[in-house]
Amino acid sequence: MPTEKKTVKSFYVENLGCSKNQVDAEIMIASLIKKGWSFSDSPDDAACIIVNTCGFIESAKKESIETTLSYRELYPGKKILMAGCFAQRYGKDLQKELPEVDGVFGNRDPGRVPEIMDLLEGEEHALMIPSAGSTYFERDKLLSFPGTAFVKISEGCSHGCSYCAIPLIRGALRSRPADEIVQEIASLLEKGVIEINLIAQDLAAFGTDRGGRSEFPGLLKEISKLKGDFWIRLLYIYPDNFPFEILETLRDDPRFLPYFDVPFQHADGKVLEAMGRKGNKKKYLELLSKIREVLPNPVIRSTFMIGFPGEGKKEREELLSFIGEAQLDWAG
Repeated sequence: MPTEKKTVKSFYVENLGCSKNQVDAEIMIASLIKKGWSFSDSPDDAACIIVNTCGFIESAKKESIETTLSYRELYPGKKILMAGCFAQRYGKDLQKELPEVDGVFGNRDPGRVPEIMDLLEGEEHALMIPSAGSTYFERDKLLSFPGTAFVKISEGCSHGCSYCAIPLIRGALRSRPADEIVQEIASLLEKGVIEINLIAQDLAAFGTDRGGRSEFPGLLKEISKLKGDFWIRLLYIYPDNFPFEILETLRDDPRFLPYFDVPFQHADGKVLEAMGRKGNKKKYLELLSKIREVLPNPVIRSTFMIGFPGEGKKEREELLSFIGEAQLDWAG
């Protein structure tokens, strides 16, 4: 069994799930350090272990529970805080079903984690599920590869795809101010980061919660005004409202990588309609054609769902035909 060395007001973070969860973990670390807590690189040296969970799919839920219980078994004398998406989705139930956990903290405002950490010192079991709050907190500790960082430009999603729990877990779309994002990128570049990965549930939806069209093209133009040598990578752009204006910016500024992660999910119009999406094979092939017309050698990856309710042989063949014609660089 690991030794239970621990420092007063020290913590360790075990991060599970996606890049957006990683940013949340980095915000929790920064907010705790600001309040006088000490970050530990090893759970052996921490008084409290924060498990930043994922609750999107069944395998992720299982991993979240198993990881949390494993830490309880390894460190019976330490405080265990279950945070993140799984905690947000099942908060009150977890209080009853997982007595091994000392606290449960939702994901809508990770910068408030010091509040529940203080509660853990005096309560047997603390629960805190904050309402939607700030999506930004200056991060000093990055969990990504050296020289890289994820920048979350918005939180939540308002698309309402029929298969997706993200709006339930993370709430409706909330876009950050563009100037705040540019300032954060500039700060990260000053700290030695050379590759910035822009992330959101859908980058193209940025700003649409403010009542207008996508503000994503304008954001990229503002980022392009920054001086220096760096790379910008775009992650997760839904195909249904792809902002074609961004292609010229990517073409004219080589610091923007011609990399696109476009989750098509399917190509048959009937299946996509059942998913709550708007596209079809013809529209998606036209999208790919326009990208390749402006950018000669783009890298395009996507994900698909096979066997969605209502999919028959005809619909499956339409999907396979699309994958063959699309010539994607990666499909999963």
